[in-house]
Amino acid sequence: MNPAKYCSAVVLIAVIRTTGASNQESELVSAYPGLSDSGRLLQELLKERPTDLFAWIVRRSRPSGRWVLPDEPFNNAGALLLAKFRTISTSWGACCRFLTYYRNGKAGYGATNEELLYNFQGITKNGAFYISARVAVRHDRLLDSIDDARAASEETEEEQRAELDRIDVWPDKSFFLPLARLDCMMESLQITQ
Repeated sequence: MNPAKYCSAVVLIAVIRTTGASNQESELVSAYPGLSDSGRLLQELLKERPTDLFAWIVRRSRPSGRWVLPDEPFNNAGALLLAKFRTISTSWGACCRFLTYYRNGKAGYGATNEELLYNFQGITKNGAFYISARVAVRHDRLLDSIDDARAASEETEEEQRAELDRIDVWPDKSFFLPLARLDCMMESLQITQ
């Protein structure tokens, strides 16, 4: 893989204050209606530290089939991959990361380099801030585009699980950007109040 070809990674880091004056809190709840639920779910996830995020999420899925996942800021699409899940303890709090891609409904193809994201979700030790980041990542074993016929998939739960299992065994350092580097970047955040 030629890394120079893929240096257009976009980093979105959101640091959302979860506490403050009561009128600020009501404005926050209005602006981010799922933030309270995501914060509670993230704390539950970090307390339980499951080894299989996919199974943990499926147990909590809504009857509609929509996954219940701590994932802020709100994304108007569902996460379809929960690979390379890790929990991380930092000097500022606790967090998790996983690889995913988002989609509205079934599109007929699986993970590609065009859509793969490193997703980071964390909360400070005092619960005052929710930290989120999404970074584009690539892997030379993934197809680059949905236009490649080999990307075709029925997107059944079994196929999604097989895709997760396949990607999970790839070494963290084999991704571009290496996942450990991204973890270190997020761990190095300095959060002051």
